[in-house]
Amino acid sequence: MKTNLFVGCDSLEKVEQRFQELSKVFSGQNEMMGLIKADYTVLRQTHSISKQGETAKGKLTMNAMVDALHSKVKSEGIHVEIIKDWLWVSGKTFEARDDLKELGFRYSSDKKSWYWRDDEKRITGKHDPLSFDEIRSKYGSREVILL
Repeated sequence: MKTNLFVGCDSLEKVEQRFQELSKVFSGQNEMMGLIKADYTVLRQTHSISKQGETAKGKLTMNAMVDALHSKVKSEGIHVEIIKDWLWVSGKTFEARDDLKELGFRYSSDKKSWYWRDDEKRITGKHDPLSFDEIRSKYGSREVILL
């Protein structure tokens, strides 16, 4: 079961406030609380990563980018996931390619997917590209559901 209970939480304070609200509502429901805690943990890590990378230029955070995807891209046939501090979009993206480019996404031809990451997270130097499965097993992933 996938949850999308933290949509619109664009700051760490909002994530923590929403977690407290959800904890009260789903108190005693162990399965649901496990899902909420998993989402909460990922969002806390994402916000702490994005806070470290923010500058005076007002760079977009991961949650701001997910919110922008919600408003710009139709969700039919689109698969979105967060892997470490990268946002990956795959599936039927051909019709959404202009919106993705406008949002700052780049296309990875070897993975046949679009990705977004903060420029400070860029990997430099020579390295062998990893497959999606290798990346997921190394860093873990979290699916994002577009409404």
